[in-house]
Amino acid sequence: MKALITGASSGIGKAMKEELERRGWEVVDFSRSNGLDVRRLEDWEKVVELGRFDLMVLNAGVADWEEEPGKNDREMLETNVLGVYYGLEFAERLLKGGSVIGVTGSVAGILPQSDIALYRATKAAVRMLALAYAKKYVRKYRVVCVHPGYVKDTKLGGGSDNAFVKEVETWLPAKKVASPQEMANWILWLLLECRYLYGEVVLSGGEDLVW
Repeated sequence: MKALITGASSGIGKAMKEELERRGWEVVDFSRSNGLDVRRLEDWEKVVELGRFDLMVLNAGVADWEEEPGKNDREMLETNVLGVYYGLEFAERLLKGGSVIGVTGSVAGILPQSDIALYRATKAAVRMLALAYAKKYVRKYRVVCVHPGYVKDTKLGGGSDNAFVKEVETWLPAKKVASPQEMANWILWLLLECRYLYGEVVLSGGEDLVW
């Protein structure tokens, strides 16, 4: 079995890559650290040459807790939105029939809050892209957009800071911030085992219900 994962050099993407490889999958890491950039159409063309995949996870994303006009905003927009759009558009050239497409959204793209407004807007766009293509491809591929909440070891919200994690766990209904490995395993179960799931699902530990 063969998978393509964008942003597989760190966080949830890296954890998914490692878990799939543990299961015997061949995994292509579509990330800048591997010389590929989801913002460049020519790099998507390069990946087409690698043959057909059984699974594609559009996971690459950029976040900036200290959003400021002119600083990281274009990179965030292009990576988070165009990177997903290009992947969904290239799906028919990349995937075998009956394959699965996973899209990493965020609970931030569902909850309208005043902080990290641009990041929230990009993830709201990701959600709509995933749902639009889920409908377009419904008889070819199963498209699932997963919206994680806080995850340890991510930059957004200081997720790698122990004090921050403990503070979140005081009000998070699940009383636990997930690790990248835990989130990766849940996402892979939804993509590979939960065959009745189409569209989207929230994995926030209840965050979206208490904000």
